Amino acid sequence: MPNLQGRHERITPVAKRQDIDRRGLLFGFGSYFLWGLFPLYFRLLSRSSAFEIVAYRIVCSLVFCVLAITVTRHWRGVKYVLANRRAVVVLAGAGLLVSANWTLYVWGVNNGHAIDASLGYFINPLMSAALGVIVLGERMRRAQWVAFGVSTVAVIVLIVGYGRIGRALAARLAPFEVSLTAVASRPRAGDDVVERVHGFDELPWLLPHHDIVVLLTPLTDTTRGLADAAFLASMPDGALVVNVARGQVLDTAALLAETATGRLRAALDVTDPEPLPPDHPLWHAPGVLVAPHVGGAGDTFRPRMVRLLREQLTRYAAGAPLLHVVAGPGA
Repeated sequence: MPNLQGRHERITPVAKRQDIDRRGLLFGFGSYFLWGLFPLYFRLLSRSSAFEIVAYRIVCSLVFCVLAITVTRHWRGVKYVLANRRAVVVLAGAGLLVSANWTLYVWGVNNGHAIDASLGYFINPLMSAALGVIVLGERMRRAQWVAFGVSTVAVIVLIVGYGRIGRALAARLAPFEVSLTAVASRPRAGDDVVERVHGFDELPWLLPHHDIVVLLTPLTDTTRGLADAAFLASMPDGALVVNVARGQVLDTAALLAETATGRLRAALDVTDPEPLPPDHPLWHAPGVLVAPHVGGAGDTFRPRMVRLLREQLTRYAAGAPLLHVVAGPGA
């Protein structure tokens, strides 16, 4: 008969390891879930200052540590550490840094900066990993490098044409922690979505620093050919240009030259010419997605269109200024 007992003994360590990994994964998810609830708890204590909340946490932690050390009978180790002056100084410094960290975090949560504070906690382990590689000479596995790279990716979007549609786009991107820059024909103060609106004359300095450029301008003498060869050449390698404005705002020949080398990508809801002939090179250009001019299509399009048309006709009949004038005497 086969030695089932021996076979069982060889399988047991593997099964035990899998069980440990499974429990570790559950504990990890559980701890991060509880961590995510901390801001709600701190908001309930918002009548107290950040210093009071952190001081209370320090006292409770001290009591818990004393009980834990007593139960586990590790006071000898505590005495050994306290006898080491260097260890005491290092621990005291670490304690001050952790206290300052928690105080700043609690203050941020209770003063309307929860996202900013959470972003800091997101960036901190990335910095620790980078220091481990650079300073300590540690090596990360391929999977760890992939995870690190994905975590550090940030998207910077440049919106060229900051009218109502541009602002609506910015408002939808903002919750995803996208860094937004708005550009219009003339510079002006910002709003509750962007700090300021830049002018077209600043584009040469803005384009090299943005991963995605969205064209949302009307077609005027000023914007015709705005995204020309020089415009596209200023964009960084691997950047994406999105045209939902008018086809002639973007220089098609210049775009084909950039996409042919794979340096830039494009998403086009409008094209020049439009409609595209069946044999046009844009259909087969690498990294180019062409949509059939349906960027505004949706369930709410028709009622919005009817509402705006009724409003404009009413204004025209009354001799009142029309809405959304982008060219002509009323612009």
